[in-house]
Amino acid sequence: MTRPNTLVSYAQNHEDIVLARILEPWNRLGHWIDIGAGHPTFDSVTRLFSDFGWTGINVEPLATEFSLLEAQRPNDINLNCAVGSKVGSATLYIGPPESRGTSTLVPENAAASRGSSSELDTAVVPIRTLASVVELTPWEIDFIKIDVEGMEADVIASADWRNVPARVVVVEATYPNSTTPSHEPWESILLDAGFTFRLFDGLNRFYSHRDFLSNAENVESSAWYPATVQDGYESLRLRLSEQMKADLGQRVEALTKQQFEIESRVAEMIKYVHSLESHLGEKAGERTRAGIYAASLEREVKTLSKSLASSEATRIEQSEQITLLRRALTEMTRRLENNS
Repeated sequence: MTRPNTLVSYAQNHEDIVLARILEPWNRLGHWIDIGAGHPTFDSVTRLFSDFGWTGINVEPLATEFSLLEAQRPNDINLNCAVGSKVGSATLYIGPPESRGTSTLVPENAAASRGSSSELDTAVVPIRTLASVVELTPWEIDFIKIDVEGMEADVIASADWRNVPARVVVVEATYPNSTTPSHEPWESILLDAGFTFRLFDGLNRFYSHRDFLSNAENVESSAWYPATVQDGYESLRLRLSEQMKADLGQRVEALTKQQFEIESRVAEMIKYVHSLESHLGEKAGERTRAGIYAASLEREVKTLSKSLASSEATRIEQSEQITLLRRALTEMTRRLENNS
């Protein structure tokens, strides 16, 4: 398998890119031990190697992160515990959700990372030694990574490094949340066991065993430097931010299109409403004119009714007069006849 043109770096300080440059995981399968593994993807030193089919032992005391490792790394050996100088149990001070990597067995470090006035979440976790972890692996170990927020000395002291078959060791080597070196208490153990200091990247110290590429020491030495643009990689966080940017761009484009469609529909509806208002206006005008005409007719009816009523009274009066006249004529005729 050839090296991809672009590697994805998942590790906090791009330690995985340095290790990939040295170990070339695309050329062969290999194995690791990760003490303080954390999340299987975010800030993970081993995810890049897992993507190439490598497997290893992940030691993680936090329950949530361990569950994720179990789910996403079924081919690995996952241990839900911490590593210390002796077997037993201890109180783990749990970092906040946005900074789970600050979880530690050292209460002073926990208080410093969260503020002395903040209440610390805790959990009692089992402790085992590094030697017992090494005994679980059936493989040669390509690299061991140790990141335990102040407990590095205890972890390193819990194994006989002359019996640890590791090619490369990476140890977080500054005190938590500082740039102050912290390697003096434990570095001599590695040096005495045949490991050579190779690189300090500002956060971690890298060591390789004297038997690792001993026949090409000059090549090995020239390869130990921090990750650079020449390594051809991009960070996971940058990739995710670019994806989020692209997704947001697509959403904005879709929303803009939707807004345009809505505005067009609204414009059509407004036009239709105006048409209805015009039509209703015409109808209202017709209703008004009809009302005026009806009122006019009603007035005419009333006038005619009055006229008819008046005519009827006149007719009755004339009829009564005629009747009286007829009666008077009859009486007069009768008298004339009597006088004759």
